[in-house]
Amino acid sequence: MAIRERKVNQKNRVLDEWFSVQNMVGIVCVALSLIWIFYYNMNKEGLLSSDMSSELVLANLLSKENALLSNKWIYSTELRVVNTQVVYSILFHFFSDWSLVRALGNLIMLIGLVISGCFMLYMVGINKKNILFTVSFLIMPFSAYQYLIILVGAYYIPHLTISFLIVGCFYGIINKKPITNICFAGGGYFSPLQQDLVEYDIF
Repeated sequence: MAIRERKVNQKNRVLDEWFSVQNMVGIVCVALSLIWIFYYNMNKEGLLSSDMSSELVLANLLSKENALLSNKWIYSTELRVVNTQVVYSILFHFFSDWSLVRALGNLIMLIGLVISGCFMLYMVGINKKNILFTVSFLIMPFSAYQYLIILVGAYYIPHLTISFLIVGCFYGIINKKPITNICFAGGGYFSPLQQDLVEYDIF
């Protein structure tokens, strides 16, 4: 009986930590930001610039070829390997509406960014009562450039996401979290992937 009560108390404590007032505010902010960004992508006429359009054109080509790279695409200063076009190209297999593909793709990548941010903060040892609230700042529009480039344009979201995962994995190893073995595998996988992103995609 005492063991059962201890488990119930532990479960309630975990729920109280994750569903604190701060985290509830963070969840509301994240939800409102995601809804607004999705609506903006779907309804803003003339939103896409040539740079943003090229991401979708490449993704559409890759979806038709069922490939990660294409020899029919003339890459400029960057070799797109692991970037936004991976998500867009998958969505092109299910949807033909380009605005919907961009809106859904951005939504998926932003959710991934939030999850990776939560993972990193948890592994670092941030109080659970503040994790969701802190992560909400990642997708709240604090400047016109951040809003246009990251939240709407989806630039650098894969880079940020993988960076957060790498930092979280290595902190999990250092702090000897229960999922240390997963962190070993994740750190070993994501580290060269991030190097690939930096070497071939940013420059």
